[in-house]
Amino acid sequence: MSEDDLRKRRALLWLQYALEDLTTAQALVSVTNAPARNTCLHAQQSAEKALKAVLIFLDLSVPRTHDLGYVASLFPEDWKM
Repeated sequence: MSEDDLRKRRALLWLQYALEDLTTAQALVSVTNAPARNTCLHAQQSAEKALKAVLIFLDLSVPRTHDLGYVASLFPEDWKM
């Protein structure tokens, strides 16, 4: 398997993790007594992992930070939202 294929598989794995966190956040929303902080934690983790999947896909360094704005700022200009 090529380096490019391995990188794409790694990015897809991170997207799968992001989807799992999103699913967990959605499940917590449906529980009326679930603490909001727990729901927000999983929602934030989902977004973070999805953003980092893009960096992996683009073969860029993935920082060890939870700052979504900073991670998004590392995208190339043509990937800006």
